[in-house]
This record gives sequence, structure tokens and C-alpha cells, in this order.
Amino acid sequence: MAKLKDFKTLKDRWLKNPDVRKEYDALKAEFQLAEEIIKARAKAKMTQAELARRIGTKSTAISRLESPNYGKASISMLKKVAQALGCELQIGLSQNINDICNFLHPRLASCFPACSSSNTCSFLTCSSV
Repeated sequence: MAKLKDFKTLKDRWLKNPDVRKEYDALKAEFQLAEEIIKARAKAKMTQAELARRIGTKSTAISRLESPNYGKASISMLKKVAQALGCELQIGLSQNINDICNFLHPRLASCFPACSSSNTCSFLTCSSV
């Protein structure tokens, strides 16, 4: 697990660079998918080779899935990976919470501060409405 902590520290340092941050944000979904697979595999204490064996593929396929540059992960492959790691595959679409809040209740803006980055809209807890 120490390697994941080292990676997080390194990632945080890299993301302070505006050019790196811009590219990271452009590939956010790919990076999130790769990171989730890596975290789940580490939590399961499984190597890429072991995961590959469990789902009937080669470790190079797992390596590609864990690369944010791959971008060709099929849902069926992700289901197999999730099952082998004891996880559930969840796929969703979301909008920026600030856009949703502005669309749903622009006239009530004085009632609540800007929506937080934790994707919790403060409108839902506003007591003066």
C-alpha cells in the first residue's frame, strides 16, 4: 500500500503544474477509471497477473486497462474485472452540480452559497425557502 501513497503524493505534486492539470482534466474519466481499477486491485492484494488469470486474459490487458491512455475498455471487460475484484461496476453520467443548481433555482441564489465541490447542493438544506 506504500506505493499507492507514494503515487498519490507524486500525483498531487504533478497536478500543481498548470499544463499537467489541463491535460489531466481533459482525460479525467480515463484517469478515474485507471485509478479505480488500480485501487481495487491493490485493496484485493492482487497482482496484474493474478487478476488477468482470474478473468481469462493476459497481464498486458490489465496493464492497458490501468493506463489512462488506453481508452478502449469494454463494458464486458470492466464487468469481469469488477467481479474478480469483488466490486460492482457502476456507470453514470453527471452534470456539473453548479450548472444544475443555477438551472433549477436561479431566483433562490440569495438563499444559499455556491454549491460546494463535494457535489452537495446547499439548496437542499436551505431553511428560508
